[in-house]
Amino acid sequence: MSRLARLTKEFLRKTENHAATEATRLRKSNRGRLRLIGTALGIVVVILVALWLAYHHPEQKLEEGTRYFKEDHLTGADYLSLAPDGTYTVTGREHMGIWAIESGRWRRADKHITFTPDKPDKSPYRGTEIVYRGHAFLSWEDEGSASIIVPIGDTKQSLEEKPESLPPYVFFQIDAKIYQQEVKQTYPFRTLPKMD
Repeated sequence: MSRLARLTKEFLRKTENHAATEATRLRKSNRGRLRLIGTALGIVVVILVALWLAYHHPEQKLEEGTRYFKEDHLTGADYLSLAPDGTYTVTGREHMGIWAIESGRWRRADKHITFTPDKPDKSPYRGTEIVYRGHAFLSWEDEGSASIIVPIGDTKQSLEEKPESLPPYVFFQIDAKIYQQEVKQTYPFRTLPKMD
């Protein structure tokens, strides 16, 4: 075999080996890229599902931490905070000031929450957590609770008739930022519209 033929054969063998090595390296790097893209897509899907659940199931928003509710009664508002350690506080806010109304312990059984006030002369009372049209709210079952008893059907009807506003005298779940901001300032003074 001539030297030229031998060199050509060796060159072709090295070229084939190099091409095979390069192809293997590209396959591995493409697998790595595909793995990276798959991981990124998985993370995006998890985030989107979490956001969807938070929007469509507000009762799950703050299950791990303190949950906050607000009841607006037109000349003031009351705020309920449910801490994960089983304690609660009700804070009143009117144009003249802010003060603690009640505190105690709470426990949950399914959608029902039992509140046991710290004051020994006040009886325990129960509420039911309802989720309707993207809102979580509490409906009281017993007299002497944190607010007046508003039937669940009335609250749902108000949400259907006026979806842009929340009905008064019902505790609706709110964000922690809203709670922190509002319990630090007095309730704005407003005049009620003239009733015909």
